[in-house]
Amino acid sequence: MKRLLTGLSFAATLTCTLPPQALAVKPINFAGGYVIMNEYSYNGKMLHMYYSPSATFSFGLDTEWMEKDDNEYTSYIARTNYLLKRWNMPEAQANVYFNIGLGVAEDDNNTKFAAKSGIMADYETRRFLVSYENKAYHATDIDNHFEQSVRAGFAPYVGEYGDLHTWFMIQADHHPTNDDQFVITPLVRMYYGTALWEAGYSSNNNLFVSLNCQF
Repeated sequence: MKRLLTGLSFAATLTCTLPPQALAVKPINFAGGYVIMNEYSYNGKMLHMYYSPSATFSFGLDTEWMEKDDNEYTSYIARTNYLLKRWNMPEAQANVYFNIGLGVAEDDNNTKFAAKSGIMADYETRRFLVSYENKAYHATDIDNHFEQSVRAGFAPYVGEYGDLHTWFMIQADHHPTNDDQFVITPLVRMYYGTALWEAGYSSNNNLFVSLNCQF
């Protein structure tokens, strides 16, 4: 219960402001824009903040509070994100991103060099969305893992600007080194005005909350 309340408090600290056209928060914003991505789940708490000097590149800081084999640690990674390819279609958009970062991870006993990299890809229309993401993470003597996730969702209606936009989604996570290697999370995404948030409950009986913003 203490961890649940801590996570809810953490997630509630952000006020989100998204551009009207945004259906999902990407790691790269328009030139001169900022991105804040905040998540609480069974896997830990994450706060990612980036600045985009161009529409194809961003850099910033990933701060993550994680737990591995009953060992809690904090990771600080200076990360860069690259838009490798974007397809703009009349009724859809698709994107492929690559990211890489270096930093440190620390627990009660160690402070170690840390590195991670990953690929993100998505395809979305105003009614349907599918995405894939993976991450390889290395911190000597603290944590080394690979994880990946896939998500699919649909909007039961197509709203106009100023309406409440609702998406129903399902996310499948694969963590080969965890006790729960496969975790399924049904979730709801809601987008109204300038705010986007998500909430769900995972198959391993943990809450999922995500709040995001761009400005």
